[in-house]
Amino acid sequence: GLPWRCWQVLGRQQALVAVSAAALLGVVLCTLRLSTADDIRTLYRPSPSLVQQEQQIQALAGRFSPNQFFLISAADSESLLQTEERLQPLLEQLRRDGVIGQWSSSSRYLPSMARQGRNYELLNQTVYGEDGAAWPLMTALGFDEASQQTLRREFRSSNQDYLSPGDWLAVAGDELQLPWLGRIGSTQASMVTLQGITDLAPLAAVAGQIQGVQFVDRVGQISGLLNAQRHMASLLLATAYACVMLLLLLRYRRINAPGLAVIPLLASLFTLTLFALA
Repeated sequence: GLPWRCWQVLGRQQALVAVSAAALLGVVLCTLRLSTADDIRTLYRPSPSLVQQEQQIQALAGRFSPNQFFLISAADSESLLQTEERLQPLLEQLRRDGVIGQWSSSSRYLPSMARQGRNYELLNQTVYGEDGAAWPLMTALGFDEASQQTLRREFRSSNQDYLSPGDWLAVAGDELQLPWLGRIGSTQASMVTLQGITDLAPLAAVAGQIQGVQFVDRVGQISGLLNAQRHMASLLLATAYACVMLLLLLRYRRINAPGLAVIPLLASLFTLTLFALA
């Protein structure tokens, strides 16, 4: 047959070299096809029906994802709340786009002092000012002038009477207090919890738009560690083969001495080939 004729023409040594070169070429080509997946989520692939059921349960129970959330940090509580408020319109856009189902933050229930001041001025201009809508309404409902003057005084005296984080935490329930982390070291910190996440990339992009906002993906961090360990293991393996070949060259003083390491090297590449073909 053709293999035997090639063996006779080339000779035993040349035929072995040709076969080895062909095998090495095949192994290298298959190894180049090898793709890696360090995402820990690929280790478990639930069925679409199970994912849909989980999303429905989370929607009914109001549960938020414990693995993905925004971490907000600032020098003081006022700056912290203002940072959350700058994030709110971006989160609403993500919700309308279907990237998240819902979100929750402390600033939804505890406005910053700056926003409370703006709200007061808006009420002063539209409701409780001299030409505000409150006075004609109270007159129509039968309130006398004395009652209206009392309400005016109470509204004016409430200027600068802001709701502070301490006062809010004293009356807020445990679920509302959860995102407020308080002082950690020299900074104030809080979380923005998320629910019904469908895409992680837009969340990370949003975090990069506002200073003091960080998107935390604990599953992604674990996947990143796996990726780093894989690269380190590959580097160590390549370094080990290079050291073995160098030691063989120094020991036997022959240019073909490193060839002794070809067989274990081929075995390693062959193992990777099996993964590439799987």
